Amino acid sequence: MAYDCIELEDVQDISVVRFKDEKVMDPSRIEKLGEELMSLAGEEDSCNLLINFEDVRFFSSAAINKLIVLEKRMRAGGGAMKLSNLNEDLNSICILGKGNKERVIPIAKITKKILRSEEHTSEL
Repeated sequence: MAYDCIELEDVQDISVVRFKDEKVMDPSRIEKLGEELMSLAGEEDSCNLLINFEDVRFFSSAAINKLIVLEKRMRAGGGAMKLSNLNEDLNSICILGKGNKERVIPIAKITKKILRSEEHTSEL
């Protein structure tokens, strides 16, 4: 399937999602992004998602809400989802809760090199 807002790569049993835009802030683009992400939650063979922010400099709060909904849908379907390669600004945005130490979506300390090895099982 071709996507407008994301790139998808399957690495072993994990679907790695990358964003095509460096800045995710346009409302119509965010709506399309949400549709594309939600379509991943419905795929049987994509029960583990790693959302890679490697090239993202800005991610709006509306786009973060799309990720929160996706993570809940993944968990409800028995899957898992984690974020990776967040820059300092994005990392601080993703911390919510008591004393600003609780994460809404877990962060993975995982790289593509680790994904291609057999060591990733405990990370996601």
